Amino acid sequence: MNNLLLSNTLDATTILVCLFITARVCFVYPKVLSLRILVLGLALGTITLTAIADLVSTNVASAAAHLEWFLYIGQMAAFLYILLSLVNDSEAYLHRLVRSQVLVAILLVCLLLFSFTLPPFPGNIIREILGMARFVACIGIGFYYIFGLMKRQTRFSLLMAVSFLALAIGYQMDVQQYFVPLYTELFDSAGDISRLLGFLALLGAILVG
Repeated sequence: MNNLLLSNTLDATTILVCLFITARVCFVYPKVLSLRILVLGLALGTITLTAIADLVSTNVASAAAHLEWFLYIGQMAAFLYILLSLVNDSEAYLHRLVRSQVLVAILLVCLLLFSFTLPPFPGNIIREILGMARFVACIGIGFYYIFGLMKRQTRFSLLMAVSFLALAIGYQMDVQQYFVPLYTELFDSAGDISRLLGFLALLGAILVG
């Protein structure tokens, strides 16, 4: 499988998985009123938009440099909010988190809408910083579910841990390609495969959860 086909497969899978989970959240949230579920739904809705942006930027060269602003910042914000939703059970804290997430989501949509008026995305240093931020957020979420697995030993915790650790590895591979240019294509493909498996595991977790 060549890199373009693999990238498109990852984006299409991400869109389908995240759309399904977001729709499920919309159905479940009114029944359970769990703010954590709402944070997850908003985050995955954002990731859906970033996957669409990545699909466009991958196949339309003129759009790539501009859409990367939304792609990197949107994914970083989405994973960060999922992580922040796990560190505190307080209802007051989660209400504040949701309000800030809605505001950030609006700003991200504005960033997407006006992306073509922005300057081209800067060099690799910014990509490395934002890529590491995605890695740190995903590894944090993964370890949270590992600790949950040690306590409860549920399939949901296992699949969530596998999902976010696989996503973390995928984002780390993306960063690694900038440090080892000779193996850029190898790291790019490995990162895409790892993230593809991560999103499929996330779908599995939601289906058994």
